[in-house]
Amino acid sequence: MSDGPRIPLDRARAAAALLFERWGLLGPASMVVGSVRRQRPLVGDVEIVAPLPASPRNDPLFEAINETMGNPWRDEREALFAGNAAPNIPGVIPRAARPIGSIVRGLKPEFAACSLLVQLADGADLPVQVYRYTRENAGWMILYRTGPWDFGRWFLWQWKRRFGIPVGDDHHSASMDGHLVDSSEQVVSVPTEEEAFQLAGVPFVPPERRDAFMERVQASREAIR
Repeated sequence: MSDGPRIPLDRARAAAALLFERWGLLGPASMVVGSVRRQRPLVGDVEIVAPLPASPRNDPLFEAINETMGNPWRDEREALFAGNAAPNIPGVIPRAARPIGSIVRGLKPEFAACSLLVQLADGADLPVQVYRYTRENAGWMILYRTGPWDFGRWFLWQWKRRFGIPVGDDHHSASMDGHLVDSSEQVVSVPTEEEAFQLAGVPFVPPERRDAFMERVQASREAIR
């Protein structure tokens, strides 16, 4: 979530569609989450979830993003021996003729998460975050990154109750290393968001209703204090 300037939802959607095309994010495996998925009228950033590569030596998404950045990631071990030719040697992605943004942090081969700044047509910078998931945590990653933040916390509380994890004890977590776990800290596979809700024993809440849902939850908490 960004605390900076916000843009209309339709403009954020258009920007996300262009990024998906530019980076080859095709099919249902990748999706826009965050406030765009929740259909908030004003959006501060674009958040994307995508799968981790099947092979550690082949990461097309990293390569596609990196070649569009004005400050691309480079393998410094290769550059050490390449002199001025470093951008064109194996293991280093050449810079795009017309970069569309810059790396803020995290972009490297097999990255788990990265932050970028993408320049819009009017010159404004749009923060973009890309998060990667595995089959075991896909549902939880989509749910958590869709937000809002307090909805994710509420869900973890429900998960703890369902799996017998002590509630209110910070030493017993429901999520470890980005994966949902049981009371024995064993990973519970949640390939889809719907399965995460089912396993937590709570009804599915559509993304566009989650902000209002949390407002009702908070109102109920205040009423019983």
